[in-house]
Amino acid sequence: MADEYHERELREQELQRRMEEYEHRSQPLNNMNELKKKLMEANSQVYIKRTQKTNYDENKQRIKRNLIRWHLRQVDLIILADQSWTGKENILNIIHKIDSDSSQISIDKTDLCILWCRYVILKCDEWSIHFRDFRQPLWQMQQFHLWGHICAAEVTPDSLDSIRTPWVDIGEPYLPNRVQVQRLLSPVKFYHDINSDIDSFLISYGPAVS
Repeated sequence: MADEYHERELREQELQRRMEEYEHRSQPLNNMNELKKKLMEANSQVYIKRTQKTNYDENKQRIKRNLIRWHLRQVDLIILADQSWTGKENILNIIHKIDSDSSQISIDKTDLCILWCRYVILKCDEWSIHFRDFRQPLWQMQQFHLWGHICAAEVTPDSLDSIRTPWVDIGEPYLPNRVQVQRLLSPVKFYHDINSDIDSFLISYGPAVS
């Protein structure tokens, strides 16, 4: 289906060539608009038939094909923890270094319900995103590397109105299969100091996604 656009262009060029030949012979065609209309109808019919042939098997059952496909090759993810990144004071010092411009979390006064810090190393030889019926990948990276600290912090809310304890159905075979989970309305903030290195990064422009 990727070459249907070019095939349609060739059919239109052939019609234009034949009309010009008739004009050179002093035999102009009186039904040019009608011919162009029939060509458009033929293009539509060819497209429909090729689509059915591509998307349906011999028993006229629809073939399941992915609209978007992600392809990753040789992915290595390493997550490290260390005593120097553990504990409230150590982690908040790292957060303050990462984001020194925003309002800083007080080490002594702030009560935190979520606080952690890890060092992440991500390596990927190839990462690409493909759309169905498009030969060229929408997104393609080669030798993609990421490394650095990632931290998360959430301040314990002062008001009980910001705390909810809804029931969650876990289902079988777990017992108890219905438990209460505490949910907080305060946001979880993520802080990162990530470095990256990419040998090749290609983005294609053209497919319309709605």
